[in-house]
Amino acid sequence: MGVYQRKDSKYHWIRFDKDGDGKIPHKPMSTKILVDAPTPAMRARNKAEAELFFFRKVEELRKGIHLVKEKPPITFGAFADWWLENVAVTLKAKDSAASSVRILKAEFGDTQISLITPKPVMEFRAKRRAGKPLQCDKAKTYTNPVCGRSVDRDIEYLYAILKAAIPDYLDIHPLLSPQTGRKLVKKGKDWHQFEARLIQPAEWQRMLKVVEDADAILDTPRAEGMAFLLSAKQTLLRRGSLLRLEWRDYHKTHFTPRDAKVKIERSPVTEEMRSWIDQIKPYPNKPYILGSHWRSKALDSAENHAQRWFVEVCARANVPYGRAVSGITEHSIRHTGATELIQAGVPANEVCDLGGWKNYNVFMKTYCHTDLSRLTAAAELLSGKKVKSIGAKKAARQQSKIAAIGNRSKRKSG
Repeated sequence: MGVYQRKDSKYHWIRFDKDGDGKIPHKPMSTKILVDAPTPAMRARNKAEAELFFFRKVEELRKGIHLVKEKPPITFGAFADWWLENVAVTLKAKDSAASSVRILKAEFGDTQISLITPKPVMEFRAKRRAGKPLQCDKAKTYTNPVCGRSVDRDIEYLYAILKAAIPDYLDIHPLLSPQTGRKLVKKGKDWHQFEARLIQPAEWQRMLKVVEDADAILDTPRAEGMAFLLSAKQTLLRRGSLLRLEWRDYHKTHFTPRDAKVKIERSPVTEEMRSWIDQIKPYPNKPYILGSHWRSKALDSAENHAQRWFVEVCARANVPYGRAVSGITEHSIRHTGATELIQAGVPANEVCDLGGWKNYNVFMKTYCHTDLSRLTAAAELLSGKKVKSIGAKKAARQQSKIAAIGNRSKRKSG
């Protein structure tokens, strides 16, 4: 029959249909899951957990009369290792997957995979947000508080791992509603607090001046630093993609990113970028354009050095760094560049092509920011007041630059 409510109880109850012999396999029982809750979302989640409880009991009854074979036990840590070796290697973001699996194993490593339910996953999310020690993290490696986006990324990988365990180790997905297929552990509502903040024009100018005035910052020469900042904003490439750029990928008018997180065939090189890139002296044993960050052959090491360099630049420019203090990060450059292009009047499809975004809705929701002055200007338009066009001249300059780059490329290829 399923889940139902009783007038004399505050919990959800479940009852079962008759079997083939006309007998009820088990009497009605309480789920011990409350019907009432402070918010509609919590009430819906309680009902979903009660439905999951019902389906688990049905499976237990079926196993009790030997209609299905019991699944072999396996710990989450053991299965996650198999998933990394056989499934994650096919993912484009396999480094991110490996990082999330290490964190998940610190909490669920010794837990039987069949015992992972929404409740412990929600507890895991709360621990990570508060910086509390994880269950299997004996060395207390993951005790720093993190943003909701980071935790939810780890939980997304947990969904994928549990999905791969069906049907060998699980009958149904423990984190999905058996009836609707919806996720029982939803993303947190604190994402907006940790979105990358836009870099203000004055902050950006101070950062450029700090890099240009110094011969080197943390052993990164002036030319490399300027090329990194300008390329990050004007090509919208991510930090990892920029660090992977080799001299063979540089064609004066454009880059050819070979290891970008998203597929980008060409990233244009502006005259300002080219003036600094041409000043970089190639390293004898390093093929990378931004070679000062590569202290070893590991990308993680290069990204760590680039992050330390960026933090130092922010400190010297008096620009707050880090989401915890409402500051900026390296990814803020990408957000800022995309937002300025949209505000300048560049069509959204061209900005998506430049940054490699495939999902237009995600791009508009996540990467396009606005401010009070522009909202006020929009409101003034409705009032009938004439408002000065925002970014019209800048849009024209941008279009002419793109056209000039395209013409030079055609002449060179011809």
